[in-house]
Amino acid sequence: MRLALEVTQKKPFHAHCHECTHQSKDLTTWNFLQGPATLRKGEHDFPFSFLLPGHLPASMKGSLSNIEYVLKATLVPKTGEPMKLSHILNIKRAIIPSDTPRNSIRIFPPTNLTANCQLPPVIYPIGEANISMRMDGVVNRNVDAKTQNHWKLKRLTWRLDEIHRVISPACPKHASKVTKEGENKKGAAHQDARTLATEDIKSGWKSNYDTADGAIEIEFPISIRPDAKPICDMKAEDGTEVFHTLIVEMIVSEEFAPIKKLTLVTPTGGARVLRMHFNLTVTERSGLGISWDEEQPPLYENVPASPPTYVNTELYDGPPIPDYEHLPALDGAIGIDHRAH
Repeated sequence: MRLALEVTQKKPFHAHCHECTHQSKDLTTWNFLQGPATLRKGEHDFPFSFLLPGHLPASMKGSLSNIEYVLKATLVPKTGEPMKLSHILNIKRAIIPSDTPRNSIRIFPPTNLTANCQLPPVIYPIGEANISMRMDGVVNRNVDAKTQNHWKLKRLTWRLDEIHRVISPACPKHASKVTKEGENKKGAAHQDARTLATEDIKSGWKSNYDTADGAIEIEFPISIRPDAKPICDMKAEDGTEVFHTLIVEMIVSEEFAPIKKLTLVTPTGGARVLRMHFNLTVTERSGLGISWDEEQPPLYENVPASPPTYVNTELYDGPPIPDYEHLPALDGAIGIDHRAH
């Protein structure tokens, strides 16, 4: 039995070439029966294990390529054709999120507007995540005229995009057709983008124009559509890459008002579109177990020193060693040391 990593290109380098469309690589093999064996009718257990290296990509089905891990077993009977069986394994990657959220600051010159955003470290295909945002510098006061200009938030739109990039490799037959632009990539590069979720928000924020700078605070949830079937973030050695970008657009309009009576607002006609891009990591939820690379090995304390090792030992070929009872008796004597003075 063998474990194979199979990649299928949906936009191959050559449309009608099987080798350009399919790439396969054996990761490991197992040989359970070294020779002929007689098996009874029923189920038989052949245990096996394999630790996948961390650089391998997770299983995915995208618009440009598919990545699958397939177990392929072959049984050769005494008579008849060999029997083959394949089973697809769903390999997922779970990224452990950090305990603290991400903070990001965006500025919008030539205005004094500043956005302080708090983002989750990761988001999951199922569930919601909250985005917190605070806009500072929304008020510009004229103390002498006792008036102020402030920015009013009209609408907020967010969109979560998924970008899938691949490099379709050229097989040896079509390697000569690689252009100069694709020589370093060993194939043709493709990119596809799709929207996983989007929403327009027209209310729900808090505005404060009483302070010198003013502030607008808003918090909104984001979630991926159930039918979107997102692909988790990944980056493979063959050039396949999937990442996600959160795009937030805010439409603000400028208003004029006296400082003592902020309710008497007058639109100035000025408006701006504030656009921000954030990279978000989409990953699967981790299971109940502990990752093998985070398991703490056992600690051994107060272990005494080991006895010395004996090197170059030889077998004793002399007369037999007598027992304790057969040893001759020795008389003890006291020696006197005479020293000259």
